[in-house]
Amino acid sequence: MQISTCTLNYSASTSTSGYYAIAIQIEDFASSSSSTPLSSIPLQFLVEIFDSNSGCASAPTFISPTPPNGGCYEAVQGVALTIEIRIRTGTTSQRIEEVTTQTPVGVTKSSIQSISSTDYYVILSWTPASTQQGSYIICFTAEDNLGLTTESRCITWNAVRSSTLPTIVSGTQLPTGLVYGDNRNWSVQYSNYFVRPSTSTYIRVYQSNGVLMESIDAMSSAVVYPQSTSGRQLSFTTSYNYQRGITYNIRFDEGIANKELGCSVKSPAITNFVRCSDHPCINSASCIDLVGDYSCLCQPGFTDKNCSTNINECASNPCQNSGTCTDGVNSFSCTCDMDHYGTRCENRYTRCRDAPCQNGATCSDVLGGYRCFCPMGYSDVNCSTDINECISNPCQNSGTCVDGINSFSCLCDVDHYGPLCENRYTRCRDAPCENNATCSDVIGGYRCFCPMGYSDVNCSTDIDECASDPCLNSGTCRDGINSFSCLCDVDHYGPRCEYRYIRCRDAPCKNNATCSDVISGYICHCPRGYNDVNCSTDIDDCESVPCKNNATCIDGIDEFSCQCSPGYYGDNCTEKNLVRLVDGTTPFEGRVEIYNKGVWGTVCDDFWDDRDAAVVCGMLGYSRKNAKGLCCEVYGKGGPQIWLDNVECFGTESDIFHCQHIGWGNHNCDNHEDAAVQCYPSGTGTPVRLVGGQTPLEGRVEVFYNGVWGTICDDYWDDKDTTVVCNSLGFSARGAISMSCSTFGFGNGPILLDDVDCLGTETDIGVCKHRGWTIHNCNHVEDVAVRCSPPEDNTVRLVGGSNEYVGRLEVFYNGVWGTVCGDGSNYQTAAVVCRSLGLKWATYFCCAIHGVGAGQIWLENVRCNGSETRLSECRHNGWGYHNCDHSGDVSVGCQPPDSNTVRLVGGSNEYEGRLEVFYNGEWGTVCDDGGVDGIATVVCRSLGLPWNTSEAYCCARYGQGSGRIWMDNVQCVGSEARIEECHHFGWGLHNCGHSEDLSIECLPSISNNVRLVGGSNEYEGRLEVFYNGEWGTVCDDGGVDGIATVVCRSLGLPWNASEAYCCARNGQGSGRIWMDNVRCVGSEARIEECNHNGWGLHNCGHSEDLSIKCLPPINSTVRLVGGATEYEGRLEVFHNGEWGTVCDDGFNDRIASVVCRTLGLPWNTSEAYCCARNGRGTGQIWMDDVYCDGSESRIEDCRHNGWGSHNCGHYEDLSINCLPSNGLQTLFLSLNIF
Repeated sequence: MQISTCTLNYSASTSTSGYYAIAIQIEDFASSSSSTPLSSIPLQFLVEIFDSNSGCASAPTFISPTPPNGGCYEAVQGVALTIEIRIRTGTTSQRIEEVTTQTPVGVTKSSIQSISSTDYYVILSWTPASTQQGSYIICFTAEDNLGLTTESRCITWNAVRSSTLPTIVSGTQLPTGLVYGDNRNWSVQYSNYFVRPSTSTYIRVYQSNGVLMESIDAMSSAVVYPQSTSGRQLSFTTSYNYQRGITYNIRFDEGIANKELGCSVKSPAITNFVRCSDHPCINSASCIDLVGDYSCLCQPGFTDKNCSTNINECASNPCQNSGTCTDGVNSFSCTCDMDHYGTRCENRYTRCRDAPCQNGATCSDVLGGYRCFCPMGYSDVNCSTDINECISNPCQNSGTCVDGINSFSCLCDVDHYGPLCENRYTRCRDAPCENNATCSDVIGGYRCFCPMGYSDVNCSTDIDECASDPCLNSGTCRDGINSFSCLCDVDHYGPRCEYRYIRCRDAPCKNNATCSDVISGYICHCPRGYNDVNCSTDIDDCESVPCKNNATCIDGIDEFSCQCSPGYYGDNCTEKNLVRLVDGTTPFEGRVEIYNKGVWGTVCDDFWDDRDAAVVCGMLGYSRKNAKGLCCEVYGKGGPQIWLDNVECFGTESDIFHCQHIGWGNHNCDNHEDAAVQCYPSGTGTPVRLVGGQTPLEGRVEVFYNGVWGTICDDYWDDKDTTVVCNSLGFSARGAISMSCSTFGFGNGPILLDDVDCLGTETDIGVCKHRGWTIHNCNHVEDVAVRCSPPEDNTVRLVGGSNEYVGRLEVFYNGVWGTVCGDGSNYQTAAVVCRSLGLKWATYFCCAIHGVGAGQIWLENVRCNGSETRLSECRHNGWGYHNCDHSGDVSVGCQPPDSNTVRLVGGSNEYEGRLEVFYNGEWGTVCDDGGVDGIATVVCRSLGLPWNTSEAYCCARYGQGSGRIWMDNVQCVGSEARIEECHHFGWGLHNCGHSEDLSIECLPSISNNVRLVGGSNEYEGRLEVFYNGEWGTVCDDGGVDGIATVVCRSLGLPWNASEAYCCARNGQGSGRIWMDNVRCVGSEARIEECNHNGWGLHNCGHSEDLSIKCLPPINSTVRLVGGATEYEGRLEVFHNGEWGTVCDDGFNDRIASVVCRTLGLPWNTSEAYCCARNGRGTGQIWMDDVYCDGSESRIEDCRHNGWGSHNCGHYEDLSINCLPSNGLQTLFLSLNIF
């Protein structure tokens, strides 16, 4: 410790280098003899012990050209400005690892680059943006690997739109040219405002020979600077007395005029007023005169204004690694130590310590470097080069040799391979491909493109198509070429044995035919009267046209009957009978005369009444209604021939010859009893007749006016007009049908009425509202027609049932009611009875199920074909002929008028309630076992109610019923027309109570949360949903037709062909957007069940509002023609501008699925039929051999022979039924059990 200097000296007592911690206590005392310190301060620090032979680490420093601390620089917007920061470390073991900067936005910093073992640099670059203006401070510090740092330097960058350095304005210096020797005042104008420098800077006066004559300090009062920011002039005075004839020049040092931009930016030096003629440039420099100045172009190695200064190239210490620099003219040279070389000594000789020798070579240091002694196999200075094994050209067949490390490899041409290219690839010219495969040369050989059925590289292996076990039902597979065949057992057939032959155990034969199993199926041995493969077709005994003279032939089982046209009779209607009215005052009245066997004769009035008159009027084409039967030669005597007596007609017969009488020519009367009729007594109404129909109940409507029969146009014609016509003809209007478009052929007389509009209560068509007689705007294509119902029969009744619609059948004959035996009766009998009562048929029963009758048994073996209007028109043994007793009395059950066989009971409205079915004359309930929504669909559709969203409920939801439980375990597909077509246990068979009564809702009480807005009708519009008390729209992102299906179904609208549209097709909504990215499968009941982003979460606007169309206008290319309903008919397709038919060759039910689905109709149980079932088409046959797999969206997607290519006729036209109903047959079969 040196007390005087307070210096602590310490000599290391250890030879181990490193850092050591020192802890001392510094104390002061009142005197040198005192032992009590006045204060005591602890001090701890580190010292480094190092080998005196190695340098001590020192902090790195900034070296030139690093900007000085506080430097100021101008940065022009859009112009790049760069600075170099250069750092030097204290020793070669130190290295710069980080340069920390604080810079404005946009400044980039390069990586740290090494110049030598001690010198490093980074580059800062900045191009100020247009928004950057003013002063910016840039600070930087460097740090080495020991954690030692430089001092921190900061500089200023002034960002300006354009350069603001003050420069002299050319021509503003005063005075100029020749001046007086005693002039002392000088001035010059600058480009912009400037300030005085902060340190001494000089204006210098030189003689032309370069001798300095005077220096004026800019800091002195001799130099006057602008006093305001608008000032631009610099003035100064000199004291030197100038000599006549001598040229002088005035020069400004750098920084005479400065710009203050947060710091002083110096102006460049000015050496004006000197010209090249003054020879200012030295050292062989070239001179260029400038405006008010000159410029010297220095030779390399010289600098300053006059090129007088030899540039010291050693000033920048260019020699590295302690090299000695020797300056030259525009050059320098470095003298290096023994370990370095290069123009700057920048390179260090490689030494053995650098391990330059490779591959296990031995190294020795030598003058100027090292020497490697290579092991075997290597060469070059570092033993890094593998000896070239390719020198011996080892590669064959023109292969290219590539040398490796103690090895080589051969690059072969396209035709060879192998280590030495010694092998040749097989090519297509070698014919490697088999079985007619196509060959292509490829890299490395060839490629075979195998024909179907072959595989492996040469196509030599037959593919085993049996490997996938394609044969079904234990069929044996035999492989072929690109094919296979299946050997089926005796019960199966088809390409894959997928079909089973129908066998006798399947009961295929109908009508008591005998069945025999044969190879590939069965054979039915039909009883007389039946044919076809299943004996299901009644042989058409009418095919030979046995009935003549336009008579109607009615086919029976192995028999036929004829309904003769007016004026004809006989089994074949070959006998001609005529009727006329004689001696009346109008064509509609007179004595009745009949032409028979060439003679006209009269009819006796015994039993003659209005019903007989109605038949005569009908024969003459007049109205049967209000026909009057008259007796007692009211129109005079006829004769003398009397042809008929005791005539008894029902009133509906086609002619009087079918009425009951005592035989031709048999009578007990004379001409005083000649019968007469009045078809239309004077003033009772407009005559009407039906023309062209197959029965008296139907035909083209014609009216009689002004002595002429004429037709009526179908404009405005409806069921109320039909009611008036049927009633005026004496027929029933219950169930009557209106028909337009000349259904029964064109009329050929005048058109008497048009725009007929009846109320339905009129008794005369002529008094209905119309345009006026003979006034019309139509032609006979629009002739109207009707089909009336038979007059309600009062000769049959139902007795003993629970209501008027069911009971024991009794008929009235000869003044007495009697029963009918069940022998030979069938469901057609029940159909005729119910029809004659004006009711719908339900069923029939044998065996006195509604009690045993008493008295007369009138009929037995009644055989009806179902088309008759009255029971008396059916064949039977004869009135009173029978061999049965009342135990065989037949019963009939009819449906109540205007009713269904199902009803909903106990609900709050017509759309809901407990399901009840009508059977056997009684209403009963249905158990909920097996009940699903399919049954709801069927029930609601059969009631004509909405069914798309119908639902079924268990457990007597609408209260328990009472009485019968008719059905249990009902399973409906949903396509059935009536509940009777669904599978169930059987009528009355169940294992449940009324607590399980099934209920139906056809319109579930769900407040629908969707609506369609802005469309042209209820089926389309912008989709809006109701949520949280507000309506809002749905974005079209992710929208597909699945969402349309869900929305349309939830609205109870058609959905099979529904579509969704983007882009606010129905106009932009306003307010809320509730849903986005909605993804529906299509099976959801409501849109809320579909996936979406979440309520109110979206990234769209109302320009993307989703729209829905539930019934898009589809111009379908298929149609069904000639069917009884829209669901069935002959299939026709539209192609090349024409409709045409489809042949039935190769058809199956899958074609029906495709067609029905295309039409938006039910398709699950659809069926296809051959043989022009719905009539033969005409014109083009477009398709044949159509094969659909059922997944196609249109029939055009199915395979077929090609448009117009076929080998068939229209008798093979294909028919389709999209909603088949086997209800009648199924019902009758089950009824026969009872």
